Amino acid sequence: PDEEEKKGNEQVMSQVKRFGTTDPISTSGPTPQDEKETRELVKVLRSLDLYVPDEESRHREEVLIALSQHVTRWALQCLHGWTYDEEKARGEDILETSEYQAQLEEGETYARIFTFGSFRLGVNTSGSDIDTLCVGTSHLSRELFFRELYPRLKELDEVEELTKVEEAYVPVMKMIYDGVDIDLTYAQLRTNVIPADFNVFDNTNLVGLTDVSVRSLNGCRVTDLMLSLVPSVETFRTALRCIRFWAKRRGVYSNVFGFLGGVSWAMLTVRVCQLYPNAAPSTIVKKFFKFCTTWKWGWQQPIILTERVRVPGMNMPIWDPYSNPREQMDLMPIITPAYPCMNSTHNISAPTMRIMLDEF
Repeated sequence: PDEEEKKGNEQVMSQVKRFGTTDPISTSGPTPQDEKETRELVKVLRSLDLYVPDEESRHREEVLIALSQHVTRWALQCLHGWTYDEEKARGEDILETSEYQAQLEEGETYARIFTFGSFRLGVNTSGSDIDTLCVGTSHLSRELFFRELYPRLKELDEVEELTKVEEAYVPVMKMIYDGVDIDLTYAQLRTNVIPADFNVFDNTNLVGLTDVSVRSLNGCRVTDLMLSLVPSVETFRTALRCIRFWAKRRGVYSNVFGFLGGVSWAMLTVRVCQLYPNAAPSTIVKKFFKFCTTWKWGWQQPIILTERVRVPGMNMPIWDPYSNPREQMDLMPIITPAYPCMNSTHNISAPTMRIMLDEF
């Protein structure tokens, strides 16, 4: 009977879609008790205001639409070779021109806004910031982004506390737009237009880009890949809301201070969801802490969500401790799923690792 049961389990596993690089630990679905605990978990999360009210969500969407329109105006202004002052002197809204209307009908544009981070993952809280990426065509350089878009945004009554950090690892503009905190990064593509079906996952879009543009693009690429690598997005979101709240309360949610940052906590949660593809959110939370305490952390056993790939024609370094012995010093490697894959936890030290393991 034991042998028959083993064969039966193997048949079930063979019929289950595999998420991640290994077979799941369990494919069991939720029990009535699991479902009850999940309802209680969601109730607690709502009581802690970890969900954004509908009215605030609508306002955030309106802000993103308005920001997108200003980015489009900037792109068209640069295409015509005008400075911002020259465009103002013309006294007309460039979005009303026949050229833009024709472009709009084709679904093409010269610049487009994407979101990533907690907002894109669907786990943002009330008052949290929105990470955004502007992708622009080949004629829109990073220099133009900071030189011409910045004064346009600076003059808006809706924009407060606008700053730019051009020399950062990922250059960014920060602002409060109509009460919403926005971080805006930029990636310059090698295309003349951005089609309506532009695919941020397409690795060929990376060919010929600067390292800075690739890093900027990877925020969106990693976020969207995470959502595609979980069996149930809603289960993942509920579990991650709980885990993020716990990590912040315990003081271990900070990449800057040597703990796990938001992306790392999200990827860890993705991995547990992959191992228990049919589990309820309450079960995922419990399995998460068990997984973190029993996993043999070290460079030989990194957390990997999908197979690592190399892109023909590109020679960007990826996380590979066998080729780069320095990466064998990584204590808790959690590897980003998008090319070029890298370790998101390189700031972790032995003391901060001990603190986290004690908290788990």
